[in-house]
Amino acid sequence: MSEELKPCPLCGGRAEIWRAHPEGPKRKAWIACVDRCLVLTREYDTTEEAIAAWNRRAPSVTRGQIARAIWENEGGVLDEIHVAEIADAILALLRSTP
Repeated sequence: MSEELKPCPLCGGRAEIWRAHPEGPKRKAWIACVDRCLVLTREYDTTEEAIAAWNRRAPSVTRGQIARAIWENEGGVLDEIHVAEIADAILALLRSTP
């Protein structure tokens, strides 16, 4: 597997692979942002698993999908206007996160 890492999902910074005991039998690995926010993954058994976890991103969603999910799960308390407002707020939050 390629060791190419996507930018940090939080700040867009550069990421690096870190390995525990690089010369020994334990090859646990994790990925860390080394530019700005210093976020990191948990330890994985292999470098490949750590890379796959770091590079995985949530799928894009639309306003309609968010509104439908709220409407179908809110229990009949909200009206259409409030569902739309909540969907807009969630979508704005998702779009503001790098």
